Amino acid sequence: MNLKYKLDLQYFATSGTRTFTYLTYWYIKINWVRLNINSARTTSDIKVDVYWGRTASGTNEGGSRSGTLTVHGSNSALSYTTALTSYQEKLIGTRTRTVAYDSNGDASFNISASIQINLTLNGTYLGTVSPSMSATLDNVPPIPPEPTKYTANFSSNGGSPSYSSQTVTSGGTIYSPGEPTRTGYVFNGWSPSLPRSITANTTFTAQWYAKSWYAYFNADGGSPTPSTQTVPHGSTISTPVAPVKFGYLFYSWSPSTYTQIIGNTTFTAIWTPKKYTVTFNSNGGTYVSSQQVNHNEYPTYPANPTKVGFIFQEWSPYFYSEVITYDKSFTAIWKENVHVVTYNTAGGNIIPVQEVKHNEYAVNPPDPTRVGHTFNGWSPVLGGAITAPTTYTAQWVPIDYTVSFNSDGAGYVPTQSVAYGQKATAPTDPAKDNYIFLGWSPDIETTTITGNQVFKALWTFSDFTVTFNTMGGLPEPDDQVIPYLSKAIMPIEPIKEQYVFTGWLPSLDTVVTSAINFVAQWADLYNTAKFNTAGGLPLAGDQIIKYGELVTPPEIPSKTGYAFGGWEPLITDPVVKNTTYNVRWVRIIPPIEVKFDTEITINLDNNKVSSSKIYKSESYKTNIILDFSDTETTGMNKYANVTDTNGELFVYDLGIGDIVDFWLTKDITHTAGKFEVNPMATSAEQKALFQTFRFEILEAIDNGEDI
Repeated sequence: MNLKYKLDLQYFATSGTRTFTYLTYWYIKINWVRLNINSARTTSDIKVDVYWGRTASGTNEGGSRSGTLTVHGSNSALSYTTALTSYQEKLIGTRTRTVAYDSNGDASFNISASIQINLTLNGTYLGTVSPSMSATLDNVPPIPPEPTKYTANFSSNGGSPSYSSQTVTSGGTIYSPGEPTRTGYVFNGWSPSLPRSITANTTFTAQWYAKSWYAYFNADGGSPTPSTQTVPHGSTISTPVAPVKFGYLFYSWSPSTYTQIIGNTTFTAIWTPKKYTVTFNSNGGTYVSSQQVNHNEYPTYPANPTKVGFIFQEWSPYFYSEVITYDKSFTAIWKENVHVVTYNTAGGNIIPVQEVKHNEYAVNPPDPTRVGHTFNGWSPVLGGAITAPTTYTAQWVPIDYTVSFNSDGAGYVPTQSVAYGQKATAPTDPAKDNYIFLGWSPDIETTTITGNQVFKALWTFSDFTVTFNTMGGLPEPDDQVIPYLSKAIMPIEPIKEQYVFTGWLPSLDTVVTSAINFVAQWADLYNTAKFNTAGGLPLAGDQIIKYGELVTPPEIPSKTGYAFGGWEPLITDPVVKNTTYNVRWVRIIPPIEVKFDTEITINLDNNKVSSSKIYKSESYKTNIILDFSDTETTGMNKYANVTDTNGELFVYDLGIGDIVDFWLTKDITHTAGKFEVNPMATSAEQKALFQTFRFEILEAIDNGEDI
């Protein structure tokens, strides 16, 4: 909604004998719109946009105008002040306020404004005019009545989930809340159907139809197999005719035929095996009881019968030849009883076994032999009737051997008589002045006696004296007497003026196997650090550094034609001795400017540049920049860090002002007006229509000097 209010202003002034009129038209415009209505429908928020403007009509004779516009509303939030700067309409500001409605649904609010005009004539201030206006915004449209709303409810009719109700205004559209599910049923839509518009409270009910399932039959080897049945969800099958199976009796179906079908189901036949009688004919032996055996199973193997003078062999037919499918009888098979006689020679030569009939006699074998032993008969003694499997074990007496001991100057050690295969008993350790007994060779504990044996004593020096040379330090440790294979005892650490003790040489961890002289190791407490700038300035003074500390980095020197490359050795290492630090200089090779009226071959063997030739060795590679910043053309070709099999450069596109890196792999010649390269195999030219270009060498070249 738009309200516009006009303010007319006339001003008459006299200057000398002349009278003029200052006439113009100012106005205030208000746009407003209703934003929302409260829940009680008694108030609404009003958005107000306030503008000011000046029409083009009116006169301004010899004067000028300036000033401010102030707009005031019945709500302080509608108060604005702005300077008048043009004739154009200008938005002062936007405010939102709440408007209350009376019982008739009417609402209004007030707004007022004033303008302050400063008048001048030819630069002379004439005075101020402040017209004002006020207006009332009324007849705000009443709040419309609240529309009628209806509720839609949803019944899943035994399914899930349960859906929340929906509320719409009269004639609004209800949409499906989703598709519920129900075990054994298929969802068939809502009743009434959705979507649809409603003009009254409505309940929508899920529609279902039952699924059908297949009932399969597994006769488990029987026949015939019943046909597959189609069964509605929750119903039972029709019981089929029972199948038959050889050796079995039909028992039932699993699951039961009374089971309600809620999915595809397989019914499996359950069978009870028939039973058969199995008898055993012991054929003159002891009695064996009969058995009842299920169809298609094996009987239980019975305990073997016995028969005097015979050995049970097996049952006929073979007991595990086949499963039982009828009444069956097994007959015992016997063999005349023969006993095995075995001769265990206990390490002697092998004697064959003998088979002897029950209650008869074995043939006595020849006496066995065994290295280092004398045969002493059999156990048990040979002879007597054989009535069971029998083993005879040879008896042996070991041969004794003489064991003697060579003490190597330590006196007599008694000999020993030791049986074959046994070990000698270690005698009391012998004693020998200034020696330590180490043991016997060979080792008594691991040597098995197989003949006459001599053991020899092993010796080493008993103790060793170790001494300490402090090289002027105090206190001086006493000598130590250290046993063989032991270590010296750590003495008190010596002290020496202007030195730092750094340890003993050799280390005190050394195992003593002879006399040792341990020498103290010293390092200067303070060391001198010198700096060789190799011609660079400023010179760096000497520094006195305590052992293990770092030098103070001196000022970095400079040298014409070189870049500072650091110190050798590194100044970051702790000082442990007098040290001279040498500066490392990196040669700086200046840029080379090449003009097109000159033929140049760039070659960097001895780092020289001239107007004729520069020589380059194949052992170096130099990083080059082409600078085309002074060119005037709009297109170039770029030369990149690539070489072909012939060692020459490839060609790439180049834009004006680009800087390109080169690795020189051969001499390059530049002539006026062109740059010659070999991009693939043969010669190719690339026009370079620019004034000059520059090769700038980026990497230092080590020419063998100490730089």
